[in-house]
Amino acid sequence: MTPKKEKPEIYAPHIPAGVIETRRLRELLDLLEKRGAKEAKITGELIFVLGEKPLSAGEKDSLPYAASRYEIPGVRGIKVCSATTFCNRNHQDVLSLALELDKKFYGAELLMKLTVGLSGCARSCSEPATKDIGVMAQPQGYKILIGGNAGINPSIGKEFATLKTQEEVVRLVERVVDFCKAHGRKMVRLGKLIEEKGEDFFREHVGYPSH
Repeated sequence: MTPKKEKPEIYAPHIPAGVIETRRLRELLDLLEKRGAKEAKITGELIFVLGEKPLSAGEKDSLPYAASRYEIPGVRGIKVCSATTFCNRNHQDVLSLALELDKKFYGAELLMKLTVGLSGCARSCSEPATKDIGVMAQPQGYKILIGGNAGINPSIGKEFATLKTQEEVVRLVERVVDFCKAHGRKMVRLGKLIEEKGEDFFREHVGYPSH
């Protein structure tokens, strides 16, 4: 009999409005190091206000992470729930998949914005149904949702396909990005673009024709 996997000790601090003083942030880091934690899962957008003085070119070059560029179109950072390391409800290892997708596609230049979200189960904590490409893990693979957004005219992504492997998911995302490079327009989200071009046209382009 396989021994039951112990649940990790989870601590999700309530940080009102997501705003925290730097000294309190240090307290959390001290706690993590004291408990032997090697990683932390940060949800939402992380924004640091680095004072009122503009950064010099040298200071920008020395920043430990490249700055997210929300003001320009393209593939945004991949959103993922607390699956795998931080939650035991996941059906698939969507954390490693999210890291692979982010490494491969984040920052890809497009005329339009493209968002991707992954969840480890049907609870959808990362809200994949409101992303241009949503990936929801299932016991036997991944449900793919296409065309969602949470913008001015919000819409829920439509179920597009069920895939069995991470490789299939990566390949589909790559084809969708290629579709957006070929047909994308400024200020037009994927769902609207598919509506204009026709679902059959989109499916043919990404290799999942209608039956």
